[in-house]
Amino acid sequence: MPDFNQGTIQALFEAWQVHSLAALESMTGGQARVEQFEQEAPGADDLVWREHQLQIKQPVSIWIGLPRAVRQALGAQVLSAAGVEEPSPEDSEGTVDEILGQCISGIARSLSASLNFEVTSVAAGESPPPDPTAHTFRFILGEREFAPVAVVFSQLAQALEDSLAVASAPDTAL
Repeated sequence: MPDFNQGTIQALFEAWQVHSLAALESMTGGQARVEQFEQEAPGADDLVWREHQLQIKQPVSIWIGLPRAVRQALGAQVLSAAGVEEPSPEDSEGTVDEILGQCISGIARSLSASLNFEVTSVAAGESPPPDPTAHTFRFILGEREFAPVAVVFSQLAQALEDSLAVASAPDTAL
């Protein structure tokens, strides 16, 4: 489990990798990998952005952006592993939304364990991030590599740092 007390952004990277991998493997029943990708993400205008909110004292957002073609191809491959031969683009994209939702729920569970209070998650819908500075990852299913996934953690990282600072502050009450 990622240690959120040691390098918040690195812990978010690790949580993203662990939970997206678990979601991919559970839905495909096969070998999958999730790697941090050093290449810049596609331009923000070329991505379909999904906002997910986590409730940590107040709502904070994570944005995940993928090109529509990647959403459809990734979803189709996952559905194919489940025996669906010709999924519609809508079904394929809905499958990707399910994978992302499972990943964010896993991150919320990890945060709950680290912060000692419940963190809940909600898919907020399609919405671009206010700051498109993203970290990139790539999904690999079997031998197939998909274009980079852009993930914006900035709001969440700041909220975590604030929560951890409050939790570790000495009690000054007399």
